[in-house]
Amino acid sequence: VFNSPSEPLPFIERIAPGAFGKSLRSRKQDIKLYVNHNSDMVLASRRSGTLRLSEDERGLRVEADLPEDVTYSRDLMALMRSGVVDKMSFGFQVDRRGDRWSEDGSERTLTSVRLFEVSVVTGFPAYEATTAAVRSLEKLSERTGMAVGELSEALDLLAEGAELPADKASLLMDAIKQ
Repeated sequence: VFNSPSEPLPFIERIAPGAFGKSLRSRKQDIKLYVNHNSDMVLASRRSGTLRLSEDERGLRVEADLPEDVTYSRDLMALMRSGVVDKMSFGFQVDRRGDRWSEDGSERTLTSVRLFEVSVVTGFPAYEATTAAVRSLEKLSERTGMAVGELSEALDLLAEGAELPADKASLLMDAIKQ
């Protein structure tokens, strides 16, 4: 979450809007979604199209299609649905001149980072303001015959308060009617 203080690291860190921009524009590097920063517990990747990353006015937005045929993924989804697990984290390297320090060295602001991975974390994130949740569009998709991705995209626009294009509005109206 942009401009949100971290837990003491021992210094306090904040992420400036736009800090992830360079990584998000890069096509060279694959970014993956893990559980607890553990590369043995991969959930999605940008290269495969199962992980979508963007910056919005709040911070780094992470959307993923989690595998339903992987045990730890199903376990994680159950924990997220129950609210037991609800935080995120990220692995990064600060770009050259990609941070600013306060005069006394007690605070650092990240202005440009190289993002390697994002993680759903079961423990204690460095940034308490993060959130993680599971959206259950699968049942709606099955009941209506509509693609999960299309439903998700339309609902995201609605949640952001954006004006819905006619096709997205029609899709949601059809889902409601069904």
